[in-house]
Amino acid sequence: MRTLEEVRAIFPTANYAPKEGCGKCDGEGTYEKDGRTHPCICIFVGPEFSDEARKMLAEHARNMLNNPQAIKDMADATAKAVQQFKNGKVDDK
Repeated sequence: MRTLEEVRAIFPTANYAPKEGCGKCDGEGTYEKDGRTHPCICIFVGPEFSDEARKMLAEHARNMLNNPQAIKDMADATAKAVQQFKNGKVDDK
């Protein structure tokens, strides 16, 4: 099992040490998929929430992939937010 410092060397924004026995990363804080190393959710949310957060994110991703309009809407909203940020305007909504 990796320490928080070891995980932060890979992902500097990690907030927690990997969850021991995590179903995704088995306490390493990362997992491999398609030849790439990805961060596990357990290093960003408290260990008591990581299993539920992983399920919720997976459900959201499935819903997004099955709804092309939602993907377009999210991309449009992101582009708008980036442009506002570049212009020095921040919309808290």
